[in-house]
Amino acid sequence: MTWNQHVRQAVIKVGRKVLGGLSDKTFSSIQFLIHQGHLPNLKAPKSFNEKIQWLKLNYRDPLIQKCANKLLVREYVKNCCGPEILVPLVGCYERVQEIIFENLPQRFVCKASHGSGWNIVATDKAKLNWALESQKLKKWMATDFSAIGREWAYKNSPRKILIEHFLDGPDGQSPYDYKIFCFNGNPRFVQVDTDRFSGHRRAFYDLNWQQLPFGLEYPIESRVLPRPMGLDKMVEIAKRLSKQFPFVRCDLYDCNGKVYFGELTFYPEKGTGRFNPRKADHAVGGLLTLSDC
Repeated sequence: MTWNQHVRQAVIKVGRKVLGGLSDKTFSSIQFLIHQGHLPNLKAPKSFNEKIQWLKLNYRDPLIQKCANKLLVREYVKNCCGPEILVPLVGCYERVQEIIFENLPQRFVCKASHGSGWNIVATDKAKLNWALESQKLKKWMATDFSAIGREWAYKNSPRKILIEHFLDGPDGQSPYDYKIFCFNGNPRFVQVDTDRFSGHRRAFYDLNWQQLPFGLEYPIESRVLPRPMGLDKMVEIAKRLSKQFPFVRCDLYDCNGKVYFGELTFYPEKGTGRFNPRKADHAVGGLLTLSDC
C-alpha cells in the first residue's frame, strides 16, 4: 500500500468517526448539501430528492424494512404477484464459508440481502476469482448498510447471502432491468440504464414508451431504446407491488416478455441524485404526495 493510500484510508476512518456521531437529520442534510449544493427543505419539501430525504427521516412503516431486504421481500412479492416472477434461488447462506464454489452453476448472481448494489454477476464461473469475491462478500456481511446513507429501510436488516440463477438476456448477457417509479401506488415512468461498464448512460420513458426530457446522475441515453415486450405486464406488477407505499421504485427484468422481479428501492441515489435539467427534480417531486404519510 502506498503512502497516499494510507493517508486516504486514515482520512476516511476519521471522517466516518466524525460523521457517525451526527444525528440522522444532520448527517442527511450534510450529505444532501455535498451532492446538491444547498441544504434540503425538510419542513416543506418540494423536490423529489427533498421528499425522499423526508421519507428517510420520518416514514417508519415496518413493511419497507421487510421489502428492502432481498430475501424477506420474496414473500411479499409471492403474495402480491405469485411465485412465477421470482428468480429461482441456487442457495441462501449465513456465511461465505458455507458456499461450495465447485457446486455453483456456471453462471449465477450473488447478492447480499441487507444492502443495495452489493451484487456479483458471474457470466462465466471459470473466469471468476472466487477468493477475491469471497473477501468482498465477507466485507459486505460485516457492514451495516443503513449507516452508509442513514437509510432506515435497511436498519437491523437480516444479513444473508443469496445466489440466484442467471437470467439470460440479449447475447447471453444480463437482461435489461427496468426501474419503474411509483408514486402513491401509481406507476408513472421507467428508468433504463445502458452500458454500465463502458460509458454508463440513462434514459427515462413514460408508460407509452415515449422518452422523457430529463436525466438523473448519468448522461442521457440518446439512442431510441426498443419498447420491452413485457412492458404492460411490468406496469401491472409494479402497481400491485407499490400500492402500500407513498413511493417505491420497482426494479424488474424483461426476458423476451417473461417478467422477473429484481428488487424494491425506496431511496433512489440516497435522495441526492442530480437531475438534468435541475428543474426536473421539482417536476418529479410534484408527483409524490406526503400528506398521508
